[in-house]
Amino acid sequence: MSILTPTRQKFIDRILPFVLVSSLNNDLLPSVTLAQAIVESGWGTSSIAVKGFNFFGIKANKEWNGPSMDKLTQEVYNGARVSISQLFRVYGSVKEGVS
Repeated sequence: MSILTPTRQKFIDRILPFVLVSSLNNDLLPSVTLAQAIVESGWGTSSIAVKGFNFFGIKANKEWNGPSMDKLTQEVYNGARVSISQLFRVYGSVKEGVS
């Protein structure tokens, strides 16, 4: 059984053009960028990917001037996994989220 379902292929088809451009502009391998987006966004199904085009789990720090969304996430502090509420960046499009 292939892990590349029609839904997963649709996600790749959706972001790949932007991954290719971003990878060229940032001197990164497209395969690595695509793989990171898959892992971080759960093939584009995470709430921050669906609602905010945030495919890499990028948090909204103090320098971020754009919109953000609050999400419960898991972090590791002193070796212990804890659930905390964090702000994540929200982008306006797939292009912005990948660039």
